Order: sequence, then C-alpha cells, then structure tokens
Amino acid sequence: MATELILAVDLDDKDVAKKFLTPLCGELSWVKIGLQMFLKYGPGVVDEFADAGFNVFLDLKLHDIPNTVASAIKSLRGRPCGMLTIHTLGGSEMMRRAMDAAADALPQTRLLGVTVLTSMDEAQLSGIGISRAPMQQVEVLANISDPTQHLRVFDPNGVYLATKKIGKNNPKAAEIEADNATRQEWNRMADMALLSGIAEETIIEL
Repeated sequence: MATELILAVDLDDKDVAKKFLTPLCGELSWVKIGLQMFLKYGPGVVDEFADAGFNVFLDLKLHDIPNTVASAIKSLRGRPCGMLTIHTLGGSEMMRRAMDAAADALPQTRLLGVTVLTSMDEAQLSGIGISRAPMQQVEVLANISDPTQHLRVFDPNGVYLATKKIGKNNPKAAEIEADNATRQEWNRMADMALLSGIAEETIIEL
C-alpha cells in the first residue's frame, strides 16, 4: 500500500527528480511541486509527474488581486493537480474568486489556504507591520475563510508551535534561535502530516 506522505520535489532538474522518484512509484502517492520547478518548466511539469504515476500537490501559494489569482487558476484548467495552495493574506474576496475559478477549471482539486509561512517569527511579522504573534495571525487569517466552502485552512489549535521573539542583546539569543529552528521544523512536519490525512489528535500525541 502506497504511503500518503507527501514528498517535496525541491530540485532544479526535473529529470533528476524523476530518476529519484521512479523507484518510489507504487510506494509513494504524492509529490509536491513548488514555485521553483513550476516556473522553470511551466504547467506541463504537472502532467509529467502525474503521468509518472503520482498525485500532484502544486504548492504555489498564489497571492495577488482577486482577478489575477482567478485567472491564474483558470490557466491550469484540466491539469491533474490534486491540491493547490493560495495565500489567505490575499483576503476573502481573493479566496472566493479562487474557489469559483477552481470549481470551474479544476473541480477535482482541493484548495489549501496558507496562513503564516513557517519561516516567519514574531520579529519578522513585526517588521512588516503585523503586531500579532504568529499563532494569533494564523487564527485571524484562518477565520477569514468560509468553512462551508471548498477551501481548507490549517487549524492551528494544538498542532503548531509558536516561535519566540528575540530581544536586543538577549544573552540567550543563540539558545532561542536554536529552539525556534526546532519549532519551525516541527511546524513543517505538522503541515505535511495534516495534508497527508493524519489526524491532529495523533500529531499532538507525538
């Protein structure tokens, strides 16, 4: 039985990626294609990995004005991507237009809403004018979406770990940075586990 874990294909060369993935065909269900490979090879790369026997998670984190995001999704019409990410920071109208476009052009695709990138800590959010802690910002953005719609936003309760703010001249700065790195890695793993269908309760028990 193939695992439902998702393997991120973050490589420059699709042929190298295919060579690496070939032995996993039948054992691995999902691969994640990000912006790097998508921009280098274009939308056709989705078809290539699907034709190789994998479900494709297209992680583009689309974030633009509503019409542009809707048009971008429509440009993927018929592509065999099982999941596609948009960024919830684009707001409710952008998300609504994205859902409408996906329903028309990609009816089998599940839209996932990205809230706060796992690389962002409280200091970085503050630097772009957001005064809330990462987990508070996740909740704000998650609440924008309509739970009755096709869009799914990650639920932060009990799964993700908040990073800590590092003040100036903090003697424990190195210790906090190391702890934050561990927390960010956990959050990345939690993202992948949730997307693969593992229950939140199971993740919390780990």
